[in-house]
Amino acid sequence: MNTFNKKRSACAAIALAVFTVLLGLTPAMASQASRPAQEVLACRAYSAAQAAKSQAGASAGLRSAAGYAAIAARADRSWRRVAQALNSVADVPDAMLTATQISAINRAEAIISSSCTGIGTPAISFGRSVALSSSLNSNTATAWTYFVGNTSLTAVQVAGLEGNLMYESGGLNPAAQQGGCALPPGPCGRGIAQWSDPGGRFSSLEALANAEKVSWETLPVQLQFVWQELTSNAGYGLAALQACTTTACATQVVEQDYERAGVPAMAARLADANELLAAYGESSTPTARQIIRNPGGTGYWLLSNQGGVYSYGGAPFYGSAAGQSYFNGQTAIAMTVDPAGTGYWIMSANGGIYSYGSAPFYGSAAGQSYFNGHIAASLADTADGGGYYILSTDGGVYSYGDAVYAGGGV
Repeated sequence: MNTFNKKRSACAAIALAVFTVLLGLTPAMASQASRPAQEVLACRAYSAAQAAKSQAGASAGLRSAAGYAAIAARADRSWRRVAQALNSVADVPDAMLTATQISAINRAEAIISSSCTGIGTPAISFGRSVALSSSLNSNTATAWTYFVGNTSLTAVQVAGLEGNLMYESGGLNPAAQQGGCALPPGPCGRGIAQWSDPGGRFSSLEALANAEKVSWETLPVQLQFVWQELTSNAGYGLAALQACTTTACATQVVEQDYERAGVPAMAARLADANELLAAYGESSTPTARQIIRNPGGTGYWLLSNQGGVYSYGGAPFYGSAAGQSYFNGQTAIAMTVDPAGTGYWIMSANGGIYSYGSAPFYGSAAGQSYFNGHIAASLADTADGGGYYILSTDGGVYSYGDAVYAGGGV
């Protein structure tokens, strides 16, 4: 589920302590108070835990709520079930949950909600605004560019998705590991989405990283894996996310269908999403550059000016330049696909060539003295995929691989 740095955990602990002081009672002091007051305190503490900024803060809030409920149970035995439910939610592991765990949590929260509603104190407050210190960094910028440049999501939808990932990993830290969790035995949440290790989803992430010959702790491969999961499993909520027009909707859909957190802390996730949208949302709209047919089957690819590749129909996704550090400051101009449809090349305005899938790299014009002062305009591969031609805006033709130069100029 969530991994946070010490600063945020400390802030959550302080906030919880201030909340308890404002209530005017601790569990021990509450034993001398009336039972209705203890029930109200339990429900209010539960609501405070929902808005905690860290898993540690949420667990502490739930334990506090359970303490009040246990005191209330001395006079009303029905509150014993509430105390047990609060403790069970506090014991939820800090990692992605199984269907069985989610069902158990839902049952526990139904008990809590029903009891709190019965005394006129609603137990959950998801809409409250939480002020967070800015956690934006180069990783959050990279992730934003990746999702905007490579997916069909709107800026609002990207904010909801990335806000969840930002909350889970403490600022899009690909090496984030669940605090206090030991491997072995685990399971421990790891990476930007806190995939459970050991677990099938984490193993799939490792397999993708191995296929691309990079560490699983690499941010680009984790971003690619998030989108791969969303597009390959309808149960992760992509359709519902694409229907959202507000950050609140997008944040809730991703939390419920993709992250499936034990303690949602929706207010904190939403605050991160809104912060992302405010920082990046105005200047991140990509424009289409080219459409390319899939020669190996059905479907096609679209290329954006940010280097993003959008796959449709049966066209496979092999990666893109959008959001990658090596493409910073570049503009994608053209793209071509190898004859088998198992890879493609992307060309930037400065003549740079970026290869993906099975498409080999044969060289590029970027940084070459012969290309100084020129701007790339188009890219074409040879019939066998063994080379390609770069065309500049002034009609210059530059050949690579087995491509044979036959003249140029306009």
